[in-house]
Amino acid sequence: MTSCYACKLQPHGWMYSCKTCSFTLHISCTQMANLITHPSHLIHPLTLFAAPPYPGGSFKCDGCGLQGTGFSYRCTTCDFDVHMICATNPMSLAHQSHPHQLNLVFYPPYQTKGFSCHICDHKIGSNHWLYRCGSCEFDAHMECAKSANNRPSPHLQHSNSSPAPNNVNLHQYLQQQKKQRRQQQKEQKKQQRQQQKEQRQQQKEQRQQQKEQRQQQKQQKEQQQPSERPNGADNIGTLKRKMLQGFVEGVARQVGETVWRCVCGCACD
Repeated sequence: MTSCYACKLQPHGWMYSCKTCSFTLHISCTQMANLITHPSHLIHPLTLFAAPPYPGGSFKCDGCGLQGTGFSYRCTTCDFDVHMICATNPMSLAHQSHPHQLNLVFYPPYQTKGFSCHICDHKIGSNHWLYRCGSCEFDAHMECAKSANNRPSPHLQHSNSSPAPNNVNLHQYLQQQKKQRRQQQKEQKKQQRQQQKEQRQQQKEQRQQQKEQRQQQKQQKEQQQPSERPNGADNIGTLKRKMLQGFVEGVARQVGETVWRCVCGCACD
């Protein structure tokens, strides 16, 4: 018998099956709510889709990051899609590899950096859901945390709202998520302030460099001006000397001519 068309898990227990086309469903999968409110996307309800509404016939789960072709919960407003099985994961569980309870986290505290699963040692995407012990910084893939080695949990949880075990745990979980988001926002603001500080420092250094360049240019001009002034003064002095020499020579010629006329006049008398 083929796997369940809805959740893609192997058949077990009572099943609905079409012998003509090998279409198979768990009885529990046929009882899923058509509309749920999930803590990962509180702004809008999620609608159950029996088939992906995309041309390729598949979707990418915003929870685990894997492709899916079975049942999914979708927000048509935000194009938010999750596997039905991801949407029904418990908010918390226990695993034998860690002594503390693991909580389902929708916003990993690693920003854009990937991280490793402490159960399988494989990488986890930076924006994928995971089970986490915040006190110990213990992280695990959802599937690894739900693996056969964990302490018992039900196959699927069915409800008309979120899959949280109780309202108290959900409230605590949401408070924890808000705290983590505030911490992330605080870190982002801190990084932005640091970047702005570095930019201001760079701008200050650039202005200082420009100021030094202007001072150097000014000094170069001042150094060039004194060397030009003596040349101009020498030219003026030379011109004055030539003018004075010409004047003296002219006066001398006039005096000489006058004296010569006087001498000639006396001789004639």
